[in-house]
Amino acid sequence: MFHVEQNFKKDQLVYKAKDYIKRGEVFLIYKDNSSGILWTEFSQNLSHKENYNTVQYTPHSKKTNLFKRVYKISQNLMFLYKRILLGREIIVSKRGLDFGSGDGAFFRYMSSSSFTIDALDPFFKAKNINQENFYSDLAEVPDNQYDMIFMWHSLEHVQSLENTINGVYKKIKANGSLIVAVPNYKSFDSRYYKEVWAALDVPRHLWHFTTTSISNLMLNHNLKLKRSFPLLLDAYYISYLSAKNKKSYFPIVEGILIGTLSNFIGLFSGQFSSQTYVFKKKN
Repeated sequence: MFHVEQNFKKDQLVYKAKDYIKRGEVFLIYKDNSSGILWTEFSQNLSHKENYNTVQYTPHSKKTNLFKRVYKISQNLMFLYKRILLGREIIVSKRGLDFGSGDGAFFRYMSSSSFTIDALDPFFKAKNINQENFYSDLAEVPDNQYDMIFMWHSLEHVQSLENTINGVYKKIKANGSLIVAVPNYKSFDSRYYKEVWAALDVPRHLWHFTTTSISNLMLNHNLKLKRSFPLLLDAYYISYLSAKNKKSYFPIVEGILIGTLSNFIGLFSGQFSSQTYVFKKKN
């Protein structure tokens, strides 16, 4: 079976979660009590890349339908939202790296004459990304080059969590920022849907965090949490997919209801379905 580094332990079996996108296979998710991190166990014989090669995986699907159009509109709204909330960091930055660039949408949105952005993705190279701006391996990326590194829902996908964070740290300039967005397994929608929660997304998502667990993890790697903010639209998308997973008769209606409740409860608990964290490099 897949062995995680940093001695993550099987202190508690939390979920037996199903792959609703590709094989229908069931995967075990354990909790390491000392870190608070959940992790997905899978066979080393399983090809990680093959799990993304499906028309059902929306971020990389080429299929065009009403849902994909709505997804793209929401994506563009979220790009604007992110840029506004990251205004302070972006204003003083000249160069960034989009880690997990996927279809290149964020790369395209951020590219400008005043901001140079490169892309990294081990599985895909989008057509709109020039080869000179693209990396398929973190080891190829030069050290101490970036004012900002963006990891929009990519940290939960990496196979080597510790090594990846160590590597990313080396690529950031002094006083630079690491922007990480991940699902939060303590959000209301996660607790409501439990093992059918779409953000578990096994076996593509290998790691599952809370605000406390990711903050402590990054601090161990000399990255200090500066601030965080929720990705409110993600709650609706995740809840809609979760409702489909449990075969709801009205997944859209249920997704809107649970997504709204999750966001509302998050205002008081601080536990949103999906959150962005701004970490500052400590030197």
